[in-house]
Amino acid sequence: MLIIENLKPYLTLYNILPTAILILAIMVIRYLSLRIIKRSRSKEAESKHLWITNLNSILTMIFILGAVFIWGNEIKAFALSIVALSVALVLALKELLLCLSGTFYKTFAGIFSIGDYIQVAGIRGEVVDRGLFSTKILEIGPSITGHQYTGRSIVIPNALFLSNATTNESYFKSHILHSFSIPLKRSDDWQRAESILLETATKLCAPYQEQAKKQIDSIQQEYYLETPHLLPRVNIKIISSTELELVIRITVPTKSKSALEQRIIKQFLNNFAQD
Repeated sequence: MLIIENLKPYLTLYNILPTAILILAIMVIRYLSLRIIKRSRSKEAESKHLWITNLNSILTMIFILGAVFIWGNEIKAFALSIVALSVALVLALKELLLCLSGTFYKTFAGIFSIGDYIQVAGIRGEVVDRGLFSTKILEIGPSITGHQYTGRSIVIPNALFLSNATTNESYFKSHILHSFSIPLKRSDDWQRAESILLETATKLCAPYQEQAKKQIDSIQQEYYLETPHLLPRVNIKIISSTELELVIRITVPTKSKSALEQRIIKQFLNNFAQD
């Protein structure tokens, strides 16, 4: 390596000298050619101008080709250095570039807004801040069916939105279609349980129905979709030969789904326990 470093000045001189000779030769050729063209009496002024233009173009091309031939190794080394630097920058900034791409993706796709409840890559919570490289949420849990704040905030790199499906639980904004289930034994009076659960849910959700219908209708009309059934409904799901579930769906304010779910469950248990 030391020998190569010591030879660099000579290698540079080795390239400069031919370059200087090339420039000098082109200047001499141009000077002589211009004299010949200008002294020629057989050519008109327009023809002479065309000859001079063509001469300049040819000499310029000769100079470029000659310079590339003389400085070929140096140009190649410089190009390789630029490529290596570009690759190094891309590798070093890969995550930042992916996060930036994720920002543009979620912004222009309109995936969610501040205050929406989202789930991505197993992370679930309420969006409280959106940045150029990350999104901050307040975690909701403790499981996929939980609706309580865990007290933890999570910062999600925006790159995750490029490689993972994002679930927006707040598609209808201020209101949500919320489902939960109540397990029963096959030996229980499931018909009575179904009736009590539906009656309880209908009574407790009644104050929110009108506002929910207005909100959801406006969104459905905007996207030309059919408005879903908003009144509480109960479906029966068989778990095993001895167990079944009452799955109920209600329409409630997004912020109140956890509290209303608990009120319905408690009142159902009290009513169902009575003979």
